[in-house]
Amino acid sequence: MTDDFVRPVLDVHLRGAFNVTRPAWRFSDRKVTDGVINTSSAAGVLGNFGQSKLRRSQGRVVGLTYVLALEGAKFNYHRHAIAPLLGLA
Repeated sequence: MTDDFVRPVLDVHLRGAFNVTRPAWRFSDRKVTDGVINTSSAAGVLGNFGQSKLRRSQGRVVGLTYVLALEGAKFNYHRHAIAPLLGLA
């Protein structure tokens, strides 16, 4: 696995979440009670065969969301990450 293999996926998922969240974070010091919801996926959280780069990038999105939730708690500013899963019969 090379950087050229992983970098495009990290750019889309992790940098995308960061770049969208950054402007919203500016309002967190104004006691806004809104929040941000980042999305992940089942393959991103649980892993899947052949999905190592997706797992890496989505795991980092969940980690970013978790840290922002901790930092935003003092402002009552919420951060959530959701990962829709398909139901299995």
